[in-house]
Amino acid sequence: MIDDVKRPGNFRAILCWDQDRFGRFDSIEAGEWISPLRRAGVELICVFRGRINWDDFAGRMLYQITQEGKNQFLVSLSNNVMRGMLKQARDGYGKRRSPYGYDRVYFDEAGNEMHRVVGSARFAKPKGWKAKLAPSEAEQEVETIKWMFDAYANTDANSRSIASDLNRRGIKTRSGIDWQCQSVRVVLRNPVYIGTMIYGANPQGRFNRVGDGHLGGNEPVVIKNAHPAIIDKKTFDRVQQKLDARRRPNGRTRASDYLLSGLVICGNSGDRMCGRRASVGTNVQYYGARASNGAGQSEHCYSIRKDQLEPLVIGKIVGLLDTPNIKGQIETAIARRLKASATKTHDTKSLRQLIAELEKNIAKGVERLMLLDGENLEDASRMLADWRTQRRSLEEQLQASARNPSASPDHEAARVAAERSGLRETFALADPAALRAALASVIQDVTLYWTDGGPRKWRFQRGTIRLGGSLRLLASSTKATFCATPIDLANPFPSSSSPQGFFVMRKQQRCDRRTFIAATGAAASSMMLGNRRAWSEQERPLKLAIIGVANRGSSNFSAVASQTIQALCDIDHNYLQKAAEKYPKAAVYTDYRELLETESDLDGVVISTPDHHHAPAAIRAIDRGLHVYCEKPLTHTVSEARALAVAAKAKGVVTQMGTQIHAGENYRRVVELISAKAIGDVKRVHVWVGKGWGADSMPQPSGDPPASLCWDEWLGPAAERDYIPGLHPANWRRYRDFGAGTLGDMGCHYMDLPFWALQLRYPTTVVADGPESSPKFCPQGLKVSYRFAASDHHDDLELVWYDGNMSPRDLEGVKVPGGGVLFVGDKGMMIATYGDYQLLPAERFIDFNPPARSIAPSIGHHAEWLQAIRHGGQPLCHFGYSGPLTETVLLGTVAHQVGRSLRWDGQSMKFREDDKANELLTKSYRTGWEVRGAMATEVVS
Repeated sequence: MIDDVKRPGNFRAILCWDQDRFGRFDSIEAGEWISPLRRAGVELICVFRGRINWDDFAGRMLYQITQEGKNQFLVSLSNNVMRGMLKQARDGYGKRRSPYGYDRVYFDEAGNEMHRVVGSARFAKPKGWKAKLAPSEAEQEVETIKWMFDAYANTDANSRSIASDLNRRGIKTRSGIDWQCQSVRVVLRNPVYIGTMIYGANPQGRFNRVGDGHLGGNEPVVIKNAHPAIIDKKTFDRVQQKLDARRRPNGRTRASDYLLSGLVICGNSGDRMCGRRASVGTNVQYYGARASNGAGQSEHCYSIRKDQLEPLVIGKIVGLLDTPNIKGQIETAIARRLKASATKTHDTKSLRQLIAELEKNIAKGVERLMLLDGENLEDASRMLADWRTQRRSLEEQLQASARNPSASPDHEAARVAAERSGLRETFALADPAALRAALASVIQDVTLYWTDGGPRKWRFQRGTIRLGGSLRLLASSTKATFCATPIDLANPFPSSSSPQGFFVMRKQQRCDRRTFIAATGAAASSMMLGNRRAWSEQERPLKLAIIGVANRGSSNFSAVASQTIQALCDIDHNYLQKAAEKYPKAAVYTDYRELLETESDLDGVVISTPDHHHAPAAIRAIDRGLHVYCEKPLTHTVSEARALAVAAKAKGVVTQMGTQIHAGENYRRVVELISAKAIGDVKRVHVWVGKGWGADSMPQPSGDPPASLCWDEWLGPAAERDYIPGLHPANWRRYRDFGAGTLGDMGCHYMDLPFWALQLRYPTTVVADGPESSPKFCPQGLKVSYRFAASDHHDDLELVWYDGNMSPRDLEGVKVPGGGVLFVGDKGMMIATYGDYQLLPAERFIDFNPPARSIAPSIGHHAEWLQAIRHGGQPLCHFGYSGPLTETVLLGTVAHQVGRSLRWDGQSMKFREDDKANELLTKSYRTGWEVRGAMATEVVS
């Protein structure tokens, strides 16, 4: 109201019931409220007293006297009421409603017990009767109170788990509703259960505050031994201490409230996922993680609901424990293990030889330790420590073989069976504290993976579990196929409790550095590797090199963090140092050519560099016979894309381009609908994105590069030039020597969908429309039209790309979002984004029944690549598919540079009768950075 009078308007009077609305208790406070209104010329009109003259001095004095009289009357009334309440409380009476676990017992004026009210029932007591609290005649309530305090004080249970357990057992509150964590905390905080009553602890106004029996004080009145206690004070005090220790001022849930606390890892960020609530004041709980792309960039949030993840993981474990005929399978597995162990243990001669060789290498390492500089001293010391640990382990094996030359398979089988039985009982009881301990003993970690669903939108994709202890033995004895398969959150509780679907693996990491290997000799390195556990070829962690560790590189190598990260490469020492801190045992490089020449036992590489480095790094890895995961676009030029596809096919390596959205469920559903001709035969496709990676000028060289940046290695195959600020780490996309603008950045993501759905290959014509082309920088907006000849999968087709400031707001009469794909068929249209699709016009598809799902859910884009390396085959975005896709995308950049319509012959990889355009299919390379076969003409099927 006061704010209203400060704004221009016609506010002239206040109409109210009576004048007390402006200060019922305090005349001074009333004056503070009224004065601003009076100064503004606002009149007060009361229903009973009419117009109040605020300008009359006598009237104002009379008003203050009246208000002060009312104030004193209310103070006296409150004092009298409080005196009566305190007297009743000291006599042990005074509770009008009984808390859970107590009844009200009524006594007459002579002190005789007259009536008992069980629970929260109401009772109209006769005049003169008084009530006391007594433990309830409902024994279940008293026992429940005792159990709640005992569980909280003496176990790891918390208010949420206690509430869940009560609800599971069918115990309700006095109101007949389910227990909530808040209602449990109210019980645990209430001193009534130790016989104490408190008045004035939660004051609602100035006159409710009492202290030490005196009115007007600031402390509550505490009356001990007011009624029989249910809980002893020692237990009550311990509960209060734990409640205070667990209190969170921001309302966030404690990590200990989560069964999988400490075990859950975000596969995208690589960090442990912390328990949290959706927001303060709600009961929705998540396992959540946050990861930033870099300084000044927005965070990515990853989360999964606690009530979806925990039952799913527990269901998988229970299914494993309940595997049919598990007893016989366990005995067979144990006999096989003991046989292998006996052969290894009894070969004491081999053990002694290994110990002797280790001692030799330790001595040699100590001698050469002084030859190393400070940079490598820490790694060398760590390696020596690893050798000494291995020597101790071998010595213990030698001693064990002397003490226990044989072991009983029956005894071991009985031991594992007993552990299985104990685990099964623990899971059946579902006690939170016991479950948490059991899960921690059998699970090494649970890794969760997401896919990008758009800005700040992430969809849970899949999860993996690593098992340990006896449960790992159970898993191996079932001979199940433990391959990573998706966890569908639309149906997070599958009917089958089979353990299949969780990738079971132990983490194995490399612990040497090439500098120390050179100093101590290759024999020492082979000695270390020879003493490791003998992994099967399909089970062992893959040895990977990460080329480019920041931004997309960080996300990519976090997604393969379950493997052995053997080498890291980046041209920025700041990024490289952070990655090396996370993987201290990995060798570090600033030039991937040196990495590929030095690391002789790699399985694959993950490439996340600027575009102009993709092909030089990938072709060298392929020539080495290494499997390759490379970010999009696959290459910088059209000819490089063909060269990589040809080389990968010839070498038989497993490849994957980093179009992560290809693994999304939405893309699969769209492909199924297009294949089923839900909108008929597709005639046109529009693909657009509002993002803009363009420029209107080329920045000029200035100053020296930062000390942390290897500028020459950053340039790589590009022409030598002085340092240009601002290109690194991301703005290089805007300039032709390093990137391909918005079309190169986003084309492989969005055009991937029509390529997949319509099984496109090579276009026949390409024409681009945009601003005048520059040989140095990319346009801020572009439109490219591709024509595809009819095939077995589509009729003659036009595909139109739009980006930047040429991105449309509506197409075919449909208002479109900021990025997506619009399929136009002869029976309707479909608009699709990363995470959703819509059939248009909507009224035509009201009764539409989508086809049955024919494309299996993805196990994850990176996991597809890893699994194909182990088990054979190719992931969906292998270079044979992503190469032609990248070619098509980059043809648009060529068409824009020449400024005319081009006719493309995909078989010969040439534009017809256009030499200038053909020159743009490839580029020049600095010596030492060439791409073999960059003008290959072979067509990859």
